[in-house]
Amino acid sequence: MPTTTAHSSAALPLPGHLPPDLAGRLAAAVAIACEVGDYIQSQVGQVVSVESKSSVVDLVTNVDKEADKRIGTYLRNQFPDDTLITEETFQEGVTALSTERAWVVDPIDGTTSFAHGFPYYSVSIAWLDEGVAKLGVVYDPCRNECFYAVRGSGAWLNGQPLCVTKTTTLQASLWATGFPYSTDTATFEEQMQVVKTVLQHTHGIRRLGSAALDLVYVACGRLDGFWEYTLSPWDIAAGALIVEEAGGQTSNLDGVALRLDDRLITILASNGLLHQPFITLYHNGLA
Repeated sequence: MPTTTAHSSAALPLPGHLPPDLAGRLAAAVAIACEVGDYIQSQVGQVVSVESKSSVVDLVTNVDKEADKRIGTYLRNQFPDDTLITEETFQEGVTALSTERAWVVDPIDGTTSFAHGFPYYSVSIAWLDEGVAKLGVVYDPCRNECFYAVRGSGAWLNGQPLCVTKTTTLQASLWATGFPYSTDTATFEEQMQVVKTVLQHTHGIRRLGSAALDLVYVACGRLDGFWEYTLSPWDIAAGALIVEEAGGQTSNLDGVALRLDDRLITILASNGLLHQPFITLYHNGLA
């Protein structure tokens, strides 16, 4: 597992031999993710407003909004011809994810954790070309860890290559999940049934509150897998690519390839070796 130290984005080694457009975008995404992540960290304990969005547990703070503004301003200035889609500015019906070059941004993935001072949240930035993630960056300001990947070129944590685990049995595996904002749904009841099954057949489940970080923890070998229902593109676009470039696998819970232009996404990410066994366990748990 890679070791990490505090850093500035300028000190992070980025992969060479990339096409100029990808190299420039990766450098920009890493730079703004680290800069805004450090701003977010400076605001811990100083949140002045917390609002609910779709439910009482779907939160947005003044820091989310400021982080969103800073990332958006930077990317628009650097790449004025690219579309920008963020969690805080998303409008239903946007089709740019599948038709254009688009940045997909979550300024704080894990807002509830951040609002409570729980140190598990991240900045997530991905760049898509016609619906396919070409690069992804997830920055954890609590640990000064910057995860990044370029499609076809690999994945790194603070410059060190990432690799998923080699765990071959569910009985020896550790998983993470998250829960829907609404607990008054059939999806929530299904999730509880699956959780019971997974707990009975693995080393356990962690629920920490940032899908982007859960995904990169699969990529770097801290988890063997992760699944969650009803996520949005900005939650997973960067992290899913980082998993794949670290040698893992992503799909929905039926094994079908993900579509990032879906509004609500159910994701399974694993080291690859456990992918089909988990799908079988999942369906057995619902039988």
